[in-house]
Amino acid sequence: MKLNIQHFLKKILIVSTLSVSFLNVDAQTQSSNIFSYTLPAGFVKSRYDDKTEFYFKKNKKWVIIDLFDIRPSNGNAAEDARNDWNEIVAPNYVVKNDISTEFQEIDGWQLTAQSVTTSGILKFNVSLITFSCSYGHASILLVNNDFQNILDGPITDFISSLKVVSPQEALAYIKPSNNANVPFANTQLPGSQSQTSINQNNNDNNNASIDNIVSAVFANPYNPPFPTPGEQPVKASIMMDVGWFVEATNDYIQYTKPDIKVIEYFLTETPYPNKDAYWQNYLSRYFAAENYFTLNEGPSYFSFEFAWANALYKPNGQKYFIAWLVDYNVPAAFLAICQSEAVFRSNFPDNKMLGEMQRYNNFPVDIQQIQGEWIESNFAGAHMYEVNTGNYAGMSFASAASSFTFSGNKFRFFVQGATGMVGTAKAFQEEETGTFNVNGYNLVINITSRTDHMAKITTPKNESVEYYVAFMFAKNTKVLFMQNKRYTGMTYHLIKK
Repeated sequence: MKLNIQHFLKKILIVSTLSVSFLNVDAQTQSSNIFSYTLPAGFVKSRYDDKTEFYFKKNKKWVIIDLFDIRPSNGNAAEDARNDWNEIVAPNYVVKNDISTEFQEIDGWQLTAQSVTTSGILKFNVSLITFSCSYGHASILLVNNDFQNILDGPITDFISSLKVVSPQEALAYIKPSNNANVPFANTQLPGSQSQTSINQNNNDNNNASIDNIVSAVFANPYNPPFPTPGEQPVKASIMMDVGWFVEATNDYIQYTKPDIKVIEYFLTETPYPNKDAYWQNYLSRYFAAENYFTLNEGPSYFSFEFAWANALYKPNGQKYFIAWLVDYNVPAAFLAICQSEAVFRSNFPDNKMLGEMQRYNNFPVDIQQIQGEWIESNFAGAHMYEVNTGNYAGMSFASAASSFTFSGNKFRFFVQGATGMVGTAKAFQEEETGTFNVNGYNLVINITSRTDHMAKITTPKNESVEYYVAFMFAKNTKVLFMQNKRYTGMTYHLIKK
């Protein structure tokens, strides 16, 4: 649905009531930060740390409206609007078309309305309106896939009810911020790229719970008619630019397109099951099949096993084509569900490709979710023997514990460990401090000092290091992946302490 910006502005602002206090609205009106509104029937409301989100769907068309809380100004209305676009829209949508921009000033608010139809495989209408005053700025994001105007009525009903307090009243809603320019959470519908898979060894870290870290959850826009065996609440969701909608839970990652669903179930208990054991011990609880087919080659280099069947889903009696692959390298079991083998083969011409879905297990990083201390421990050792006599000569090892601490826009990196032979190993303990900024899949660390604690020497620095970053999910665990862009061997899989 192509929104006329001028019309949209008139709908979104009811000038005569712009300065009305929330105390004077009727009982049906709800409020969120500086906004008040009346929620039409059918709209689903969700509250996050920095915004209130509304979702409505009808006849496979949907709209999302986000009301972002007011935050400190970046200096002027143009800078506020530019930063809002760069932080909310640019990292999350493929934009190659011209952006329509209009300005308006109403009762002390300076408004900048920006609108575009996105490019890429999936196209959306995106409109962003930034409200600015000398104290701060707030914004409204509207995204929809409705190019036939099916949702005109419900959208108009909601937009027409929106009201905003005066700039003077808005001052009371602004939360203090050390850096108004840092990015904030918006993990919906990004055009993300694949990343390295999760190191599952982090699963045994204490207190590594997904529930400790809040992520944005966006409703599945495809809503395909395929079940999810052992369905769990979704903790985070994202749209990849290749068309897969990805959802993370405590027990699995789910990848969906309109014609197929793939569930990656985490395996944590050894020995890992083969394809037959996975059918007998898990899939047969949900599916019934006269027989299933397997690859004649058996375990492929002890890396994966694959099988498929036409099966009946017991809870609803529906027939589906299913295929499952147990990948010992991840380790995980991948289950594909669709209407026919032809659909499956069109998506996965090679059986091994089913296990490659785990590369989409990556979610963008924002400044709120990265806050806190993230840790990783590594150990490598080898027993040594004399070449001539064969006598045992001791053990050589390397051990290190690393931590990244993010607080506001400041960071601290601390590493300690030891290397060498048991009994004569050399210990090390180093620290770096400075500032950082993160947005999506990019993290820039600005090092201002480096300390060698063993030598008790602190050296001032002026050095920037860039990392690829992503959140990844394992069993009951959210992992912060970091990889140095210049030295890709410097890779971390960190768990929140």
